Amino acid sequence: MPFELLNPEGLESPVGYAHVAKITGGKIIHVAGQAPFDANGEVVGRGDLVAQFSQVMQNLKTAVEAAGGRANDYAVLTIYI
Repeated sequence: MPFELLNPEGLESPVGYAHVAKITGGKIIHVAGQAPFDANGEVVGRGDLVAQFSQVMQNLKTAVEAAGGRANDYAVLTIYI
């Protein structure tokens, strides 16, 4: 199955992986695990779980929207704390 790898603006530049794998010809994407980094790779909310969670959710939204999706399109969301 062909796919396209995406690294959206607004997320830190990954090393060794892509943030999003979009299945071309379909409507399924897989988003890599997100961490509380801003677009410059700086940790947001060091020591503040709520601020970090907020950043992770914003990163997830950015990644999904880069592939043409919306926040209400999530099928599975796994959260590790």
